[in-house]
Amino acid sequence: MLLLLAVALTGSGLAARGADAHHKPFVRPLPIPKVVTGRRIRIPIRAAGVPILPGSRTQMTTFDGSFPGPTIRVPSGSPVKVEFVNQLKALPANVLSIHNHGGHNPAADDGQPDDFLIAPGASRVYTYPLREGGKPERASFQWYHDHRMDGTAEHIWNGLAGMFILDDRVDQALPLPKGRFDVPLLIADRSFTAQNQLTDPYPFGGPAGMQPPPNDGVQGDHILINGAPQPVFKVEARRYRLRLLNASNFRSYDLSTQSLAMKQIATDSGLMSAPVKRASVRLGPAERAEVIVDFSGKQGRQFDLKASFLDDRMTAGPHDAASPRLMRFNVVKRKSPDRSSVPARLRPAPALSPPPTITRQWRMTSGVTDASHRFSGWAINGKGFNPDRVDARVPLGKTERWRFTNATGRPHAMHVHGADFKVLDGPNKGQLKDTVLLPTPGASATVAIKFTDHAGKFVLHCHMLDHEDNGMMAAFEVVNGPGDKGAAP
Repeated sequence: MLLLLAVALTGSGLAARGADAHHKPFVRPLPIPKVVTGRRIRIPIRAAGVPILPGSRTQMTTFDGSFPGPTIRVPSGSPVKVEFVNQLKALPANVLSIHNHGGHNPAADDGQPDDFLIAPGASRVYTYPLREGGKPERASFQWYHDHRMDGTAEHIWNGLAGMFILDDRVDQALPLPKGRFDVPLLIADRSFTAQNQLTDPYPFGGPAGMQPPPNDGVQGDHILINGAPQPVFKVEARRYRLRLLNASNFRSYDLSTQSLAMKQIATDSGLMSAPVKRASVRLGPAERAEVIVDFSGKQGRQFDLKASFLDDRMTAGPHDAASPRLMRFNVVKRKSPDRSSVPARLRPAPALSPPPTITRQWRMTSGVTDASHRFSGWAINGKGFNPDRVDARVPLGKTERWRFTNATGRPHAMHVHGADFKVLDGPNKGQLKDTVLLPTPGASATVAIKFTDHAGKFVLHCHMLDHEDNGMMAAFEVVNGPGDKGAAP
C-alpha cells in the first residue's frame, strides 16, 4: 500500500513531520506566480529546485521552474495556443498529457489520459478556442495540470500544476476588485524529508493495476499557499478578490478568514447569479471558489486564513483557536480610494435547453478485476478505467441529467471533462460547476449537463487523484446523433 501521511496539528499550524527545517510562520511573503498572456504561449516542463522550506531547495517537476507554474491569464473569445515543451529526462514515467481543467476544448486538446501524449524531448501545442455555444467562453478561474493515465497523482504531487484565469467583458465590467487586488491562491499539501525533498508517496511505480491501491489517498503534513508554508500577505484596508483553488491530491478543506465574513461571488465555472455571504467555504480536490473579503477599517490588525479538515463523512471540525492557520493577512493603510463594490446581481447562469430527456447513472464502486486480469481498486458502474472502452455515447447539443452516487465507504470528488454542469440537488444546488464533492456513504448529486461544439471522446473521474489513477475514471463519447439511452445503474 502507499504510504499514508498523517497530519500533525499545532496551535500555529501544521507541524513539519519528518523535516528538521521548521519554518517560522507568517514571515515569508506570499509568492504570486508570474502571469503569462498572449495568443501564443510557450511553457517548458523541466526539473528545478524550488524554494519552499528554509534551507535546501526542493527538487520538483515544474512548469517553467516554479511551483505553482506561471498563471495563464487570457481574455475569452479568440483562440489561444499554448505550447508545452517536455524537457524532462527520457524515462517512461515522464510522458505527459496536460489538461486545462475547466476549459471548453476539443477532445484532442483536452489532455487525454492515454492519447496525444508529450514524450520527453517533444512538445505539443494545445489550441484553446475560448468560445462556447457560439459565444465567448464564460470567465472563470481554471487551472492546468498533468493528466497522464496512472501518473496524474505523482506528477501533480511533484509539481505539475498552475493556475489559469479566463477573463471576459461581463466579469471585467463589474466593479469587483481588480489588478493587484485580485489574488489567486493555490492550496496544496505536501510532505518533505529532513533534506527538504518531497517524500515519495508512490513507491511502487508502474501502472496502478500492478499493485493493490490505497484505501484512501496521500495527504501531506505541510499545507502550501502558492508554494509557501504559512506565508504572510500585506493587504490594504480595502476589498480583495481571492480566488481559491484546492489543488491537493486528496484533502478537502473548510476555509474561513476568522471573524471576517466572505462573500462568495464565483464557483468553478465563473460568476454566480448573486453573491452569498459565507462564514466558511468548503473545497474538495479541484474545486474552486472566488470570494470578496473586505479589510476596510481593519488597519493594523491581522487575520488568518484557517482550515478545518473534513473527515470521512465530510463533516468539518470547529473553526477555533486550534484550527490550522494557512496564511496571514496583515492589514495596512489604504493607499488610494477603494471604488470597488459587490453588486447584488452578478451574472445569470446560462440556460441549459432543451430540458433533459435522458438520465445517466454513474455509481462510484470499488474492487474489480477486468477480463485482462487487471486489478482496479476503484471503479465507476462496476468497471475500472480502460482507455479502449467507451462507457456512454452522449448526443451533442442535448441536455442530459447525470446522477453521481457514492456506493463506497470513502469520499469522492467527481469531475467531468468537456462541459460545465448545473447542480440540481445537494449543497451546491443551483450552482454551475465542473467538480462536485460526494460525502460518504451513499451520497449523490444530480446535475444537468449539455455538451456543445466538440464531438469526440472525453472522460469523467474522481479528482481524489489516487482514486483516479486506480481506476475511478470512465470514458464517454460525444456524438453527432442520438447517442445511447443512458448508462445502467
